[in-house]
Amino acid sequence: MRLLRAVFLTTLGLVAGCIGPSAPAATSENFLNATMNGQPFRASFVQAMINRDPQTGRSVFGLEAYDKCANSGTLTAMNLTAVRPDGAPFGVGEYSMARSFQVPSGPASITFLEMRAAIWEWDRGANYYYWDAPRAGDGSGSGTVTVTAVSSTHVEATFSFEAPPRSGNSIGGTRSVTNGSFRAVLRDGAVC
Repeated sequence: MRLLRAVFLTTLGLVAGCIGPSAPAATSENFLNATMNGQPFRASFVQAMINRDPQTGRSVFGLEAYDKCANSGTLTAMNLTAVRPDGAPFGVGEYSMARSFQVPSGPASITFLEMRAAIWEWDRGANYYYWDAPRAGDGSGSGTVTVTAVSSTHVEATFSFEAPPRSGNSIGGTRSVTNGSFRAVLRDGAVC
């Protein structure tokens, strides 16, 4: 449960930090680019952090990227999280939606996936749409993040994923993200 809470708090902290005025602007040192359903996606804000769960010792990587400059007036956000199954510090390697692992939690255990991805869209009319993969227990979506560099200041990786729409998403259709790459500067003190 603590690891699940760490993933949630990491993501929540990133969302809060990225929406506010202190969010780091995308630069040559801090960027995320991808192709989403055949269209270019270039984030205008990118932020990342690595958090270590004190109980399990597992490293959780979280990244948020926002395209606030979309001509359509839609704000698009992308979230990626990755967790080391072996408890080692987060590092270089491939993280996959296809691989899961068990984490003891009291008398039971919790199943985690090495990688999760989500896309949010908000339009000018305050409508909110959500795609995520994989959803617990249904095997939906696929994807990988291949981390090529990790330091105390940044993480670099390539990625791709397929994310089906969440229930209630009136836009529908799976979001296909390909040719993804990022170099994310870690928030001050974000490596725990």
